[in-house]
Amino acid sequence: MSNLVNDGLDCTIRLGELADASYIACRLANVAMQTCASPNYLALHGMPETLADLAQHHVVHYVSGQQGKIMPWKFLGQSEEVEQFKNTHATQVNDSNALLFTALSGLGIVQMPDLLLRPYLARGELVPILTEVQTPTRPLWIIYPQRQFIPKRLAVFIEWLMALEWNE
Repeated sequence: MSNLVNDGLDCTIRLGELADASYIACRLANVAMQTCASPNYLALHGMPETLADLAQHHVVHYVSGQQGKIMPWKFLGQSEEVEQFKNTHATQVNDSNALLFTALSGLGIVQMPDLLLRPYLARGELVPILTEVQTPTRPLWIIYPQRQFIPKRLAVFIEWLMALEWNE
């Protein structure tokens, strides 16, 4: 998470619920989440069959850099209620690239946005797990400082992002 004005950024893209209302935020999409692991990890540790099985596995959680808290995995239960999974003894990272790398390296199970995982799933470098359990989507936002004048380059970029088909 960055301070757009202090860091000299025109905009940022964020996933999840927003806490800071001092910026303009436009929802780009609702992004599906995917729980997965590498084939090597699954060969060594087995395939979890239920949510309860996750407690016996190595998991890697994303930690919010600004808030310093573990972002729990979310699943939809039988009654459409959101169930959360958080293992405090898990490996923790605060960077999405590091989260992806831990999964590809066979260090554990991760939950990440499907749109980031698609090429690795298609090549068989990662395997989806617990596919019978749905995960709620998370909102994807473009955020920019509130200004009277939006630079043309930013306006064009926002327009381009809004036109993308995020959930193909």
